Amino acid sequence: MNRPPNFPQSPASLAARSDDEIDLFELGAGIWRRKWTVLGSTAVFVAFAAAYLVLTTPIYESATRLRPPLASQLVAVNETGQLELLPGDAFGRVVFEARSLDTQRQVFLAYSQHLLKEKIADREQVDQLFLRDFAPALSISIDGLGKKDVLAETTMSIRFQHTDAQLAAEIANALATTAQSRALGGVMDELHTLLATRIRMLESRIIRNAEILQRRDEDTIVKLQEEDELKRRQLKDRIAALTTKAGQLRTDKIAELEEALAIARSLNVTEPATIQMLSRRENDGTESVSVSADLSTGPGDPLYLRGSRMLEAELSMLKQRSSDDHMVPELRDLQEQLQLLEHNRRIEILQARENYAALVDNADALRTEISQLQELLAASYEDVRLARVDQPAIARSKPAHPKTALVLAIAAVAGVVFGTLAALITGAVENRRRGLAPAAAADTGAAPAQDHPRP
Repeated sequence: MNRPPNFPQSPASLAARSDDEIDLFELGAGIWRRKWTVLGSTAVFVAFAAAYLVLTTPIYESATRLRPPLASQLVAVNETGQLELLPGDAFGRVVFEARSLDTQRQVFLAYSQHLLKEKIADREQVDQLFLRDFAPALSISIDGLGKKDVLAETTMSIRFQHTDAQLAAEIANALATTAQSRALGGVMDELHTLLATRIRMLESRIIRNAEILQRRDEDTIVKLQEEDELKRRQLKDRIAALTTKAGQLRTDKIAELEEALAIARSLNVTEPATIQMLSRRENDGTESVSVSADLSTGPGDPLYLRGSRMLEAELSMLKQRSSDDHMVPELRDLQEQLQLLEHNRRIEILQARENYAALVDNADALRTEISQLQELLAASYEDVRLARVDQPAIARSKPAHPKTALVLAIAAVAGVVFGTLAALITGAVENRRRGLAPAAAADTGAAPAQDHPRP
């Protein structure tokens, strides 16, 4: 059954309604009445935080910062003409070496006596300690990438954490130095390889051209020898032909003289005579006239007119002749040419060549370039830098972990929050108990107990 609106409410219902409403003043007063709970909780949390700070070994972090080199620091490498190195590319090599596990392991081994508590001979165990303790304590970050500002410069920060602040700074600086040294060593190795390769290429070019020239001279000698041999044989053939011809002419001459001698003897012509003299010796004038008319049409006087005595002498000389060379006008010229072919001076010069490298085309230019490359190969390149140290690592006085102020602040806040929650819960429980007490007394008919205020 519903109660009328003006029916008086019981104290229990009033207490239930009061529980549904939050009175901030009452809530604050309740927390203030239990301020020692809040302070005690805060003190406990701060005490635990202090104990944590005392028992925890502080970790110090040191960082070194590197920047790209200046273009002037790479001039010595770029002027060689064998390797073009821009500042960004040079700095990228340093970043690559810094991130390399091999470089980090080298630094780890260099400081192993400070990082390891005892000397370990097992290489596998050393690698495990490197991956477990050293690598996680090391961090490398690249700044300045992807920025729209054209003046933004790429930088690299190398951070290392350790319980020894000085050792952390030394290792960070050592890694930066080692990365630069290894990167510079790689550049120098690459440059020296390119220079040495270029020198070998030029030297091999000189040797190859000298070999080509030598083979060319050998071919020239063969060609000249063949040409000389051909000319020699042709000259010999020509001389033999002329000699044979001269002999044949002498034979023909002997036959002709023998015929003329026979005619002279038959005509009884002992001494040289003429046609008129012969005609006067004959009694028959007609025959003399006919002979005179017949002989007058020939190219010259017949040989028998020389007389038998002269013909016999000439014939005797022709038969006694051992050589007809003097009778061939061009034979001496041919013999001279044949004699010259016995000693070809050009062939002798080509065969006497020994230093073909000196005869190579552009040999001086190639040797000059080789000398320049050798000077570049022997240069020290002390001024070459692939990175600049913007900020070296220094030993920090304040640890990176744990941070004392932050830990104490978090502990104090946590203590206050926990104490406040405890005070609120305690107050809520007490209010609940006070609200339930009048309702129980009304149901039993007993007078409610008077709540005495706390001092």
